[in-house]
Amino acid sequence: MPKSILVAEDDVYLVNLYRKALQKSGFDVRVSQSLKDVRDQLRSAPFDLFLCDIHLDDGSAVDYLKEIADQIADQDMEIIIASGDSRYRTVCERLGIEFYLEKPISIEALITLVHRLLD
Repeated sequence: MPKSILVAEDDVYLVNLYRKALQKSGFDVRVSQSLKDVRDQLRSAPFDLFLCDIHLDDGSAVDYLKEIADQIADQDMEIIIASGDSRYRTVCERLGIEFYLEKPISIEALITLVHRLLD
């Protein structure tokens, strides 16, 4: 059974790029473009990996990640933050999120990291 990934990104181009590359690598990919949808999807199904942009159309993922910090620590879900805004790196590290990639992201490097985390 393929590993499942939730991608939270509001840039349509990046959503399509991430989805295609991850699916081509054999992963089951779900996409969300809003925090509301992220909340719904994370409640409804377990994911092996959560790839998230810091800024989504309806808010900051940092605030949401702070809300679910205890849940993150208890889950066996890897989290990768992808952002063009480096000022949130320290906040994410304090929340226990080790993987903070600054945009633009090399798709090859992303796929390699995802395989390393999920294999």
